[in-house]
Amino acid sequence: MTRRPRFKNGLCKPEYPVRAKRLGIEGRVQLEVELRADGTVGEIKVVKSLGFGLDAAAIKAIKNCPFEPGQIAGQPVTTRITVGITFIIED
Repeated sequence: MTRRPRFKNGLCKPEYPVRAKRLGIEGRVQLEVELRADGTVGEIKVVKSLGFGLDAAAIKAIKNCPFEPGQIAGQPVTTRITVGITFIIED
């Protein structure tokens, strides 16, 4: 049986950088994330950047987000997934 990795708390909410918020920058940062078999986050690569500190905020959120590793035949495995972190300014 194969199971995809999943984040334990659903969505990982990043902290909105003050400068980006003040400038009205919104959008989506795409990250390629290595999720290790031991439940830790490995290498993270920005696939689609927004700049203005939003990339760093997205990376920080993913690094602090607990997840369950993917499994193959009931054994945890290291996998790579693409994660989108959306930044929308809310009143």
